[in-house]
Amino acid sequence: MTSVLNVDTIADKAGSGPVALAKQSAAKMHFGINGSDASIRQSLNVSSTTDDGTGDYDITVTNAFANQMDDSGLAMVTGGGTRFGRYSGGDTTTTVFSVRAHDSGGTKQDAECNGAAFGDLA
Repeated sequence: MTSVLNVDTIADKAGSGPVALAKQSAAKMHFGINGSDASIRQSLNVSSTTDDGTGDYDITVTNAFANQMDDSGLAMVTGGGTRFGRYSGGDTTTTVFSVRAHDSGGTKQDAECNGAAFGDLA
């Protein structure tokens, strides 16, 4: 037997606002950028991106994190075969973090990057 729940809105007990997450954590930021120019394909809490050179990108968030973002939970994937993505902690603040895309030998390459960050906002 299959159950289906269809709703338009879920509100708090007072009926005046959204339900708060209890003992759960949702992504506070996510992004998808093109590798050729760092243009935003999709995002949440991202105000801008910067292409700093081959395989080197900065992501600026709209709402700052409470701590440096690489102190939060971060996840990232890149598109294209044997390319890998990583966060560059030395360039990361509460509002900007840097990502790098590179091949298996460590050479930076332009690549589609997708990521998310978890943690507390300021």
